[in-house]
Amino acid sequence: MNNLPDIKVAGQLKNVLLSIYDQSRSLYQQLLIEQKPIAPEEINTDTHILIEANICRLHLGKLISNFRIYKVYELFVLTDSPDYNGSDRVWYLLEDESLLFAANIPDCTGKKVLDIGSGSGVLAIMAARNHADSVKSIDISPRATYISGFNAAINQITNIEFITVSLNDFNTGAKFDYITFNPPFVPLPDHTNYMLSGSGGRDGLALVHQLLAVMDRLAHPSTALSLISLSPGDEHISLLERLLISKYYGKSVTITSTDVYGEVAPIEIIYKPFEQESFFDDWKNWLASQNYTNMHYLFINIFPASRYQFQRIQQFPLLEDLPESGTWGAMYRVIQNSKSHA
Repeated sequence: MNNLPDIKVAGQLKNVLLSIYDQSRSLYQQLLIEQKPIAPEEINTDTHILIEANICRLHLGKLISNFRIYKVYELFVLTDSPDYNGSDRVWYLLEDESLLFAANIPDCTGKKVLDIGSGSGVLAIMAARNHADSVKSIDISPRATYISGFNAAINQITNIEFITVSLNDFNTGAKFDYITFNPPFVPLPDHTNYMLSGSGGRDGLALVHQLLAVMDRLAHPSTALSLISLSPGDEHISLLERLLISKYYGKSVTITSTDVYGEVAPIEIIYKPFEQESFFDDWKNWLASQNYTNMHYLFINIFPASRYQFQRIQQFPLLEDLPESGTWGAMYRVIQNSKSHA
C-alpha cells in the first residue's frame, strides 16, 4: 500500500473540510474533487492539517489533493482518484453507483448490518448514520479497509468493524438483519489485469455467486439485501435477476429491480477495453454460448414482505449524463479508465 492518509490526524479533518466547504463550494470542488492546484492562501483554514494528514501536498507553491473527498449529506468520504495506478484502488464515488446506493440505505434502527465490499466505507457509514445497532464491513483489500476506517474516524463513527477478509473466509456465526453489497461487477476475460474493486470474472457476478452460496450462514429468513451490479442477460432479463428469483422464489419477500439507466445495452459495450487480452476470443465466444446478448445495470432491493413479489422498474428521474456516470457511455469510460490504471 502507498500514499495513504494518516489516520492519526483524521479526527481533526472534519472541521477543516467543513471550513473549506462553507467558505466556497467551488473552491472545495476544485481542490478536493477535481484535484486541481490552488494557492494555500485561498483557503481560510489550517492547511497544515491537510498536509500532515497526507490529504494534500505542496508543489511549486500550490496545494494539490492526493485524494478525492466527497461530502455525502453531513459526512465526508475520502477515495482514491481516477488517476491512481494499482489494482487496489479504492473506487471514487459515482452518482450512478455508490452515491445512488448510499442515498437509498433505509432506516437501520436496531439492525445488525453486514457490508460486503467496503470500498470507501460509504455504505457502512450510511448504515451507521441511519441508526444501525452494529455494522461489520469486509473487503479483501487492506487498502480499502484502511481507507474505510479512516473515513469512519473523520466522521467520528465508532460502531463499525472493518475486516480484511474474503467473503468465503468470513464466518462470525452471526446472522445479519440487513446486507449491503456493492461487488466488483465488470465482466472480463480470464487472467485479465484489472482493479480488485471491479474484477467480476467472466460474467461479472463472481462475488454474487459466492454470496448466494454462503447466504444461509449469514442471513435469517427476514434478512434484507440491497445490491448494485452489472449483469449480462438477454434483452428482457438479466442473469442476476434470474439468480435472485431462483434463490427467493416463493419466499416472503419483495424483489425490486431498478434499471438504473432506463435501458439495456448491447453486450458489445463491454468488449473494447479487453480486445487485446489473450483470452478475449474465448471469453467472447463463451458469452455468446450462454446467449448473453445484452448488458443490464441494476440496483436491487430484497425486503421482507407478506408474500412473494418481483417487480422491475426504471430509475426516475433519469440520472444526469456526466463524464463519469449516468449513462452507458460513462460506464464504458470508467471501465476503460480502470483497465488502463490497473
